[in-house]
Amino acid sequence: MQNNKIFTWKNVLSTTILFTLIYFVVFARLGSFAFRPWDEAMFAVNAYEMSENGNMMVPTFDHEVDLRNTKPLLVTWVQVACIKIFGFSEWSIRFPSACAVFFSILVLFSFLKKYKDELFAWTAVLILMTSSGYLTYHTGRTGDADALLSFFLLAMVLNVLKFFMELKNKYVLFAGVFFSLAIMTKSFAAMLFILPLVAAIILYRKQFLIAIKTWHLYVGIVLVTGSLLVVFIIREHFQPGFLNLTFQHDAGRLIEMKNIGKEGWRFFLEHIFYTRFSYWSVFFFIGLILMFKLGDDIERKIFYVTALFCGFYILQISISSTKMIWYDMPVYPFLACIAAIPIYQLIHLFQLYKLPLVAVTLFFIFLIPYHQQFYNAQSNKLSSGDRMEEAASIFLYEKSKRREYENITIFHHGFQGSLLCYKYKFSEHGAIVRITKTADFEPQEKVFVHQEEYLSILHQSFHYDTLEQLNGGIYVQIK
Repeated sequence: MQNNKIFTWKNVLSTTILFTLIYFVVFARLGSFAFRPWDEAMFAVNAYEMSENGNMMVPTFDHEVDLRNTKPLLVTWVQVACIKIFGFSEWSIRFPSACAVFFSILVLFSFLKKYKDELFAWTAVLILMTSSGYLTYHTGRTGDADALLSFFLLAMVLNVLKFFMELKNKYVLFAGVFFSLAIMTKSFAAMLFILPLVAAIILYRKQFLIAIKTWHLYVGIVLVTGSLLVVFIIREHFQPGFLNLTFQHDAGRLIEMKNIGKEGWRFFLEHIFYTRFSYWSVFFFIGLILMFKLGDDIERKIFYVTALFCGFYILQISISSTKMIWYDMPVYPFLACIAAIPIYQLIHLFQLYKLPLVAVTLFFIFLIPYHQQFYNAQSNKLSSGDRMEEAASIFLYEKSKRREYENITIFHHGFQGSLLCYKYKFSEHGAIVRITKTADFEPQEKVFVHQEEYLSILHQSFHYDTLEQLNGGIYVQIK
């Protein structure tokens, strides 16, 4: 293990800088864009309605049992707590995801600083923070389950590594705790880490033989079993038919290996290494080669286990039947560790041991990706197509930001998740948002329309005054 004290400033200064970087990339402007449709809006509606009706075991959507959200309820429970503390808003729904990314970066930094050194820790977390696939929609910047899942899985793996290196039984117990939480976050996705965990145990079976002689392992097993009971059996008790539903909906998309999906098995590889981790891809492949030349036993454990979890997880999601681009989020901390190897070795090769030289080197390496990531965090730009598709929710979002709460009718068909979010937000300010597929408007009623076929109905059937135009939609007052 190398423990070079390359940084000479106080740890409090480096930690302050790290916290500042994390704030601007992760927490910056959490509430500065409208709820995204589908998963984020679904979670937001579930959390709001759960906070209102008090039923903590059965999620509802528009006050009916939600048959689409078959995920475990841990994320929803955390969001309910945020709503109770901060009120219902975009910020409160996204806050758990931001915290999960924050603590992921922090625990990874602390682990690498302890078992490698501070320079390597800085390099790896900077790579992670500047990976576009890690901090974007559906991952670290929206109120979905994937950020919490990634944090719990990372914490589990790091505790497994700590046990392999220190042989302290408490780390086995900690690994069990975090794996239980991962299962309660996104059950079947968490289980994809079982195969690489088994591979790591086989690789370091001598260390594992020590664990099976202690009570810590069995308490961990009990915790994992208990999480499965909460996720499946207890949920089935409160929501009959849930087991059949979740195995069809969630398990089916992962275990139907015969059909690898229309995207093909290269889907994640192409997205990771050409777009979502593109800037760091070359560093990753160089690091993959260099890690086999490491002579230190602790370093080998870190990078071999990292490569195992990374490789097996990508393999499993690549051959699964359903492919969503954000399924790759848990691998980015591991990709970052391997991509950091050549940068770290480069600094040592040229003996850039003084802080100014290290800072200048890292500045030029990270300038472009950090600038891009910071720009993305601040702009939150959508494509023109997405803006037109989400025009109604963006309209209500901008009205709420201006605190222009008034009775509004949304003439709309299709998924209503994000619209329901703003319906509830407006209702807390005494305003009514009516969502309808029927053109039954009254005189003086204010209506927003953005879908082409409904715009035609409005033009042909009503006289109105145009109040506002936005993203291809119009806000009118019926005459």
